[in-house]
Amino acid sequence: IIPVEDEQLKIDLLHVNLPNGHELFKNFSLTLKKGERVLIQGPSGQGKTTLLKAINRLWPYAEGEIYKSQKMKSLFI
Repeated sequence: IIPVEDEQLKIDLLHVNLPNGHELFKNFSLTLKKGERVLIQGPSGQGKTTLLKAINRLWPYAEGEIYKSQKMKSLFI
């Protein structure tokens, strides 16, 4: 995670795989600024939770650049 000054989350060319090498996401990019929201939905098993884990560097089978303001917080329930 690369810290940035402005309050944003920027994901650039994120690749997310399963432990067996199966590719879930390739070249995923997204920029969210303070106050913007996004809904992630889809069938069970498609990688929604894995994507959130990868963004927060809790998933070791991902690579790419993530720029995140240090003021931003994440909450998983």
